[in-house]
Amino acid sequence: MFRFILKRVLLFIPTILGVLFIVFTINYYTPSDPVYATYGTNLTQEEYEQKRDEMGLNDPFFVQFFNYVKNAARLDLGSSYNNKRPVMDQILERAPKTLLLGAIGITITVVIGILCGIVSATRQKSGLDYALTTISLILASMPNFWLGLMLIIVFSQMLGWLPATGIKNWTGWILPCITLGLGPLANVVRITRSSMLDVIRQDYIRTARSKGLTERQIIYKHALRNALIPVVTVIGFMLSMIMGGSAVVEGIFSFPGIGAMLMSAVSLADYPLIMGSVLFISLFVCVVNLGVDILYGFIDPRIKAQYVTAKKVKKAAARNGKEGSLA
Repeated sequence: MFRFILKRVLLFIPTILGVLFIVFTINYYTPSDPVYATYGTNLTQEEYEQKRDEMGLNDPFFVQFFNYVKNAARLDLGSSYNNKRPVMDQILERAPKTLLLGAIGITITVVIGILCGIVSATRQKSGLDYALTTISLILASMPNFWLGLMLIIVFSQMLGWLPATGIKNWTGWILPCITLGLGPLANVVRITRSSMLDVIRQDYIRTARSKGLTERQIIYKHALRNALIPVVTVIGFMLSMIMGGSAVVEGIFSFPGIGAMLMSAVSLADYPLIMGSVLFISLFVCVVNLGVDILYGFIDPRIKAQYVTAKKVKKAAARNGKEGSLA
């Protein structure tokens, strides 16, 4: 298992480099000029060339990319063109808010989605099953920006219960978290329902019922654990999507997170800030995917046994090889 984790961690390097190269290429060939975006257009030709030299924009493409990767490896992501602050400081300042927003959003998705999926599977073809499926599909058809705007109109403008923007207190977190968490709900409900229906028809579930176990014990102790493998995969994917989609939600609610900072950086052609934000999101997605793979081993012992068995086979082969050479 340790070797598997080590291999996945080493794969982070080409993945991150690939993402950085693509984003860097897009930034390099974009029509916008960071000098004009930062200092305005009232510059003489001499001042313009001086600013390009200061920003390192006159270097060849691969020289600029190599310098950026070299500095990023030392955790030096440069300074923002717009506010001159170090990019790393701005990311560390905003990252906890974005991570907390994503954590609350995915918690809403997981708790409600799994519970609704279990209820739909255990009451298949009932009125409650149809109602939950319909509601989840309606939520899935709503874009995040539209759902967020509707929540602002209803709960902020019409009812006045919650603030529309900002996070001055805990009430400012409610609407962004709900908007972020309700979008992926339908996929979790659908996968949980489908997986539970497959599991509860298995022979060992009938055996558990014949032994006199209660329905609650059968569902939550035996069926749910085996049904969680595809659900965990979807949840990991949704967590990555939530992190990427938080930019829209943060923009709507003026939430001071990584997503809102990335959108602002794109509009200002602030390349160091764009690269730093994308690097953070890419690392987060890689860590989430690694966590999902590791979690498989704890949910399903058969997956963990595959790594243990493979290790034993290699040791036995090596031992037999030594014995054969001695003979």
